[in-house]
Amino acid sequence: VEFEVRATAEERASVDANLLRAEADPALMDTALQAAAADAGEEALFADVKTESFATDAEAPPAKSKKKKAEWSLGRWIRRNKDKLWFVIVQWILVALAGLCFLACTYRVLRGTVEENCAKWRKRSKAPKVKPGATPTPAR
Repeated sequence: VEFEVRATAEERASVDANLLRAEADPALMDTALQAAAADAGEEALFADVKTESFATDAEAPPAKSKKKKAEWSLGRWIRRNKDKLWFVIVQWILVALAGLCFLACTYRVLRGTVEENCAKWRKRSKAPKVKPGATPTPAR
């Protein structure tokens, strides 16, 4: 019976990361070699070994993709244009006031038109005028 052992992606990434760390700092490799020799009972084997530098074929894990920034954002614009901010705020206030004035004028014109139309309709109406508070009497 033959067995084949395959490393998982996490194990491969862990080994690659350790190799890259050892590549960056050769003292780690010396310590690892001495620890391995101590486990094997051969302390004298790597006693005087000093690793200078070496290269591995290990690859760094892929960098996580950063969230793409929006091309335009209000917060970024405010931070970059603090000198223009007051100008923009005053403009928006003026636009809001102009809108309120327009609505007030429109309401006044329409209210007057409705009242005039109702008054004309009352004049044209042939219905008898009833005083406020009086009870209407049924026609006989």
